[in-house]
Amino acid sequence: MTLFYEAVEKRRSTNKISKELDISDERIEEIISHALKYVPSAFNSQTTRVLLLLGKEHDWFWSETETLIEQAGTDYKQENSEVALLKAGYGTVLFFEDENAVAAAQRKNPQYLEYFAEWADQTSGMHQLAVWTAFEIEGIGASLQHYQPHVDEMVSSRWSVPASWKLKAQMPFGKPLTSSSNEKGNKENHVELKIFK
Repeated sequence: MTLFYEAVEKRRSTNKISKELDISDERIEEIISHALKYVPSAFNSQTTRVLLLLGKEHDWFWSETETLIEQAGTDYKQENSEVALLKAGYGTVLFFEDENAVAAAQRKNPQYLEYFAEWADQTSGMHQLAVWTAFEIEGIGASLQHYQPHVDEMVSSRWSVPASWKLKAQMPFGKPLTSSSNEKGNKENHVELKIFK
């Protein structure tokens, strides 16, 4: 259990990454598949879907994202330089929620109809944290990015993503080129815990 606590504590956004990973593609797939299988979802609805982009597909995604950002205007200059750092990584995990699966869960549980969209977002967040924490344990640097809706159409077209899959986040990963400080993001002063006995 100590390993889990330490991984949660040390996990940081790592944007400076490279392609030199000491881990197999099969192990990366195993981490993601494990999260998809065991991370909980409301009423076991299992609405999360994932695409894993490696090699040329990872590079293509970030090259196209860079182009889309350039087309969006000058306000995106800073983002463009960040995209170049992310492209230097090994791969990218794309997280989706399947709206058809959400609708099916709503039909099965009509008394909770209005809550399932919110629960799907929670499920997606849990999958993202599970994969990110597992990556930390394996020595993989990662960050969570949100370039939708700019990239939605190109993702759907390139990989024939079903129309019901809604893109929630992108997680580029690779060998970390900088060590993250444990002090960064320390929220001790902002933690609010109330206990009643």
